[in-house]
Amino acid sequence: MGTRINGTKMEPLLSERVLITGATGKLLDRLTAAPRWTLLALAGLSILVVAWLDWRLGDDVSLGAFYVFPVLILSGILSRWQLISVAVLCVLLRELFNPSPTFASLVLEGGFGLLAYALIGLFASDVIRHRLEIMENLTEIRHQQSLRAAAEEQLRVLAESSPAAIFTLNENAEILSANRATRELLGLDASVPLIGRSIESNLPVLAEALKLDTRQERFRTVAQVQGQRFDGTPFVAQACFSSYREQSGGVRLAAIAFDSTEDTRDREEQNQQQILQSNLLIAGAVAHEVRNVCGAMSVLHSNLNRVEGIGGNRDYQAIGDLIAGLGKLAHLELQGEKEQQRHTAELRDVLNQLRILIEPVWEDAGAQIKWPQLPQPVLAAADSFTLLQAFLNITNNSLSAVSGRKDKTLRISAEIRGQLAEVVFWDSGAGVADPDSLFQPFRTGFGNVGLGLYISRALLRKYGGDVRYDGVVTPGTCFAVEVPLHGVGNAYSANRNN
Repeated sequence: MGTRINGTKMEPLLSERVLITGATGKLLDRLTAAPRWTLLALAGLSILVVAWLDWRLGDDVSLGAFYVFPVLILSGILSRWQLISVAVLCVLLRELFNPSPTFASLVLEGGFGLLAYALIGLFASDVIRHRLEIMENLTEIRHQQSLRAAAEEQLRVLAESSPAAIFTLNENAEILSANRATRELLGLDASVPLIGRSIESNLPVLAEALKLDTRQERFRTVAQVQGQRFDGTPFVAQACFSSYREQSGGVRLAAIAFDSTEDTRDREEQNQQQILQSNLLIAGAVAHEVRNVCGAMSVLHSNLNRVEGIGGNRDYQAIGDLIAGLGKLAHLELQGEKEQQRHTAELRDVLNQLRILIEPVWEDAGAQIKWPQLPQPVLAAADSFTLLQAFLNITNNSLSAVSGRKDKTLRISAEIRGQLAEVVFWDSGAGVADPDSLFQPFRTGFGNVGLGLYISRALLRKYGGDVRYDGVVTPGTCFAVEVPLHGVGNAYSANRNN
């Protein structure tokens, strides 16, 4: 198969080019590069010179063969019919100054001369035309090759400078091509060759993907995969990969992966810390309730001590010891101290994370959310994970409140109030029947244990913030999350959505 430019197959043209290289090719290049009027003047002068010499020499010598030169000169600029006309002119001039003795010889010589001049001119015209086409196509090929080389260089630089590992695998999970980050991801020394090395044991998920039947359609996905480096160190990676088939039918896989071990570790530590804090709050709430019960039991035990003779009863004494012991166990109290370790959270980032998490669920429920516009950064003195959990608790309650209603709307607004950033959540639900029990632990009637708002408020209060219910805004339900601003000079106010 030959190369094609604009639908033209190049092999025949390139083989034609071989026939017109060297001195002939240089002459043709000069003729085609010369101006049209220069060639016309040169051809006309050649015809006049040949005719004059032919006239001067008379019948002794015929210079008719030299008429070929003006025909060749004009073959690159005249059409076929114009070339034939020039050939006729040359024949007439030759016969005019070298008349044949008989009419038959005149016709015969004139016919052969016309045929010779015309064929030479037409052949030269075709050669020049083909050469021009060849040169145009070669110029286009060189241009396309330069563009492809530039694109390949850009892709090579992009791949080599990318922090993500970019590589392709064959059906045996052997590396066909890879960038420098792939070597770093797999923990392979620079002296060890990477191409041709199997990574089936390093990234088994990708090796299994190559075994899938992809004859009908291409397989592509994004996944968090667990792998092992060549030195035995485990790692976690986020990978985007897809399979494809070559013309030979072999299965190939292209992948982009980056090491997310540190991010996964930080996220898990943050989750564990959040769970620990929540467990402490729950334990504190339980201890508080147990201590209240112990107080009531202590009062009853003291009252029973008035009964004559009961003080010496061993069972009575044992009950007193149990009450005292239970009271000691219930010493864990929900602490209201502020968080000592300082954190900062950018409010826009937290709201963007919230939008990613809840907007698809609200759209599936046929509800809509109106988001605030925050053109400036707002730094809050709190942990972003704590803020996000508080927002999620409120929005999940709002989604339950608007379910089954015709108007399903959640409106979120943000503004600065003194040294506090306030984020307000209003939904079109039916409202809260018993606001006093909203922040009580283990409240009933909510389809769960009733700890979401309780824990959110307790965690925010450790940073100096709060979650409050605004019963003045009606109809619907309105919650406000307050959190202190970080630093000084956060003069910003965002208008509430109407």
